[in-house]
Amino acid sequence: MANVSLSVDKNEVFENESVTYKATLSEALSDAVIVKLSNNQSININAGETEGTISSGPLDEDFYIDPRDIEVSIQSAIKSTLFGEEPIDINQSSSSVSIYAKDTINTTYVGILAEEVDEDQDGIKFTVRLTQAPKNPIDVTVDIGGQDYTLHFPVDSKVQTQFIATQDPDVYIDSQEIVGKIKSISSGSKDGDFEEIKIHPDYKEAIGKITDTIDETKVSLSATDAKENEDAVFTAELSHLAENDVEVELSNGETITIEKGKLTGEWKYQQGDDVYVDGESKKVSIKSVTEKDQNGRKLESLVIDQNKKEATAEITDTIDETKVSLDPTVNANNVTFKISLDHKVLKDTKITLNQNDIDGNPITVTVPSGKDYVETTATMKPGEYNVEVKSIDHVGSEVNDLEAVKLPEAKHIKISIDVAPVCIDVKEDEDICEEGNIFVGEKQYDLRVEDDRPADERGDDEGP
Repeated sequence: MANVSLSVDKNEVFENESVTYKATLSEALSDAVIVKLSNNQSININAGETEGTISSGPLDEDFYIDPRDIEVSIQSAIKSTLFGEEPIDINQSSSSVSIYAKDTINTTYVGILAEEVDEDQDGIKFTVRLTQAPKNPIDVTVDIGGQDYTLHFPVDSKVQTQFIATQDPDVYIDSQEIVGKIKSISSGSKDGDFEEIKIHPDYKEAIGKITDTIDETKVSLSATDAKENEDAVFTAELSHLAENDVEVELSNGETITIEKGKLTGEWKYQQGDDVYVDGESKKVSIKSVTEKDQNGRKLESLVIDQNKKEATAEITDTIDETKVSLDPTVNANNVTFKISLDHKVLKDTKITLNQNDIDGNPITVTVPSGKDYVETTATMKPGEYNVEVKSIDHVGSEVNDLEAVKLPEAKHIKISIDVAPVCIDVKEDEDICEEGNIFVGEKQYDLRVEDDRPADERGDDEGP
């Protein structure tokens, strides 16, 4: 009866290497066999074959001193048959393998960092950090400001801190620095200790900075809304009084001066009145602030308030009408329409009248951008009409539209055409239509054709 055994290609490796396990049948079988190992891997042996392999690794590489033997054994061997799964005997003398995993040298680093505080705060915290947590306790000695401190790292602890009291508020410019350095590390060579531990070259020392307390005076900007013919007021304001003039430069090139002893200064903006849709959001921001030298006490820190450094004044339109005039001139059944506006349009503007031309199309005209009048001639059917402006594009909805228009009163026009007698000469042997009608300028007239030849020259069945 077939049995299965286990072997490995290497019995001694470094922990970052891979090994290959091989399962071998004592004889080939007609069914596939699955061999399950104690490391949760499985080896497949195909039907008709006697061997199967699988690779494993790296073998649990880490940062600690821990060379070790690794045992891997066959847990089960099953073949899949037509009638179900059947176990395969395990060769007990070759059912497991032993691998000796040697350490690779992986480096753990230790570094130090320090806070930056101001002189009002309690002190500075120096932080010592390991890149890996120890499995055995270690001690790190640091020199902070010329004094040694030992920081103890228990198992699984990567961070320890040392607090240095520094509080010493005053009114003087006396910032200072405290230097912290890593001096030594206690780490052994027994199992569980680090394979290698070094001081990180970029974090071997840290500088704790103690800065003066600086009281800020902030400059903010606000604005009032206005109509286009009113002043929008932009106000610069100090959070504390200054003993010297403060100049506030704005993003539009204007300057606001806040006089010494005052909190505010102003700049006024007016858009100007017109007939166009051009209300705007006037946005201005503070570009810079400067305190003048005028023998007063200087502010410790003059800064722009970042939350209030810009202001927007909403400038709304006043509704001004553009007057439209309509002047038609009739010539027979051709009518020339002159349309004038008392302000130029800023867009090509289509104007539609309430009447149609002779073809039934609405009479329209376009006033070109930059113009204030236009003329058009239309042919119309005879009759009497009250002509008026029906619609005008680009009024009151989008930028550069006219704000509003005042339409003209309807103009009454009369189109009449004098019709003279119409004579048609008919030459001999020409075909003519004896009955019919004729149109003159869209007006229909009856047509009667008379033959003025002598009776003896006409046929007997022909009438006059």
